[in-house]
Amino acid sequence: MINRIQTWLDTHPRTRFLSRVTTATVASLIYIGFFTAGFALLGAVAAGLIILLVNFAGPIPFTSFDAAWGAWAGFLWLGAIVGAICGLIRTLMRVFREDTSERRSRAVIASDLVAQAVVAHRIGAEDVDLQLGILGGGDLDWSYTVTLVGGPSAADQAFDRLTVQLANPTLTSDDWLGYEQRRAWFEEISRTAEEIVIRRAAEGSATADAAALITSAAQRARTILAETDDLVMTAICAELRAAGSIRSARIQTLMRPAVEERVPTEALF
Repeated sequence: MINRIQTWLDTHPRTRFLSRVTTATVASLIYIGFFTAGFALLGAVAAGLIILLVNFAGPIPFTSFDAAWGAWAGFLWLGAIVGAICGLIRTLMRVFREDTSERRSRAVIASDLVAQAVVAHRIGAEDVDLQLGILGGGDLDWSYTVTLVGGPSAADQAFDRLTVQLANPTLTSDDWLGYEQRRAWFEEISRTAEEIVIRRAAEGSATADAAALITSAAQRARTILAETDDLVMTAICAELRAAGSIRSARIQTLMRPAVEERVPTEALF
């Protein structure tokens, strides 16, 4: 039953997007309400402590208990209101926070993620999921099927990871506004390359320097993307922008035309 629902949702990207927006909105409202109430409580407690400290300094003259209680209750309510306002502002900033280093538009993010997903799929990943943020940002999650014996070595897996990292078209962008973000990507790529060098050395395999590994992985990624039909890439990108997410089974379905077109060509060699 669940699989039938997912299959139906795969063919209705707008419905998938609306469900994501609805879910995110409800979750955000609950999150905002919970923390706003919490800050209101903290504000009331802070106001109560202030009243207590003032009474320790000396009794406050009042004409009747009702007058004093009314003044204290009003101060407690004021503390709760101020706390609620502070909590609301802080929570909204957390809910709608943006990565200050993210300078890409939603269309560019989708294009980058699709290119990396295609490369991950072609190098053997069997679980590739794409998530595009509602307001901005996105994420690619991919992995191998667990293989205890005969699977790729740790160094080979790191090289695959390096290939996917280098499949990001924005790496070569001339947009200076995204320099900080690209610098973070470069540092991650360098760490991955160094990891391969260390792992291969530990395994006793032939080693190469980090620059040679990066060059090889980049060439591998470019070759895969050059062999992929642009129409397939465009279709995946359009659906990702419309739906906001694409699960692994759907990516495989969208990639199938490119795979079927490539098989007869490869059979000639």
